[in-house]
Amino acid sequence: FTQYRNQFLKQLLQLTQDYEIFKAIDLFPRSMSATGSWIPIYERRMRDWESILEAVKSLDMGIKLIKHIEYIEVEISSCKERIKYEAKRDFIEQFDF
Repeated sequence: FTQYRNQFLKQLLQLTQDYEIFKAIDLFPRSMSATGSWIPIYERRMRDWESILEAVKSLDMGIKLIKHIEYIEVEISSCKERIKYEAKRDFIEQFDF
């Protein structure tokens, strides 16, 4: 799915660089579930965003995609923050009796 998603995004962005259209696309499932730690799920999501970032940057459209790139970078940062939060939560849960 990742390969097709990135190809789709590249084709879309070659046709239109409309930021609102880009943001409106559901790139991932709306809900998630985990058994145990959420860290692997957020790590996977971060890798997916990094893959999307690489695909978008490969278009070499310069300033036309700056908002898109910033949006993706914010999503990557958000994943990193969630991973940190979950690591703390997982640690605390070890001692929760």
